[in-house]
This record gives sequence, structure tokens and C-alpha cells, in this order.
Amino acid sequence: MDVADTPCPPPLERWAPTRPDQARSHPMSVTTTTHLNFRGADADELSGLWKRLTEGSTVLRPLRAAAWAPLYGMVRDRFGVTWVLDVAAPYRG
Repeated sequence: MDVADTPCPPPLERWAPTRPDQARSHPMSVTTTTHLNFRGADADELSGLWKRLTEGSTVLRPLRAAAWAPLYGMVRDRFGVTWVLDVAAPYRG
């Protein structure tokens, strides 16, 4: 089958109910949450960024060692943006 012959799924509007009595079995939810991930190679650089980000913010997970990274932490800034910072773990393949 050629890619041009592949059927496209119907647009989202066709899946959504058009009347209140047409409930969906899997309702869709929309969030306005924003997450930014920052992965660094240098612990000192990441710690400096962490210090600046945490001023006036809510620390969700303190910056410390994790099973998957030498440093990992999460902070929500005053605008509601969640920042996830970590130091890349060395590849041991």
C-alpha cells in the first residue's frame, strides 16, 4: 500500500459529541500546565541555575541525587511553569 493510499483518521470534531446526551466513553481533558526540562552536563552550572530558579518559587523536589541522574530536581516558578533540571548520567553501555 502506498502512503498516499493510507486512510487518514477522522478529524477530532467527529469524535466529540455534538449533543449533551452523546457522552464519550473516554472524556478528553485539556490542561494549561507547562513543563520545561533542562539537562546539563555540569553540576555547578545546574546548581547555579537551580539557585536562581528557586527564588520566589515552590520546590517540588529538591535538587539532589536520583537513581537515574547525579542531580535531579523540580521547581514551579511564580508563573506556574514547572522546571525539571537534571545532570546527564554518564553512559555505561
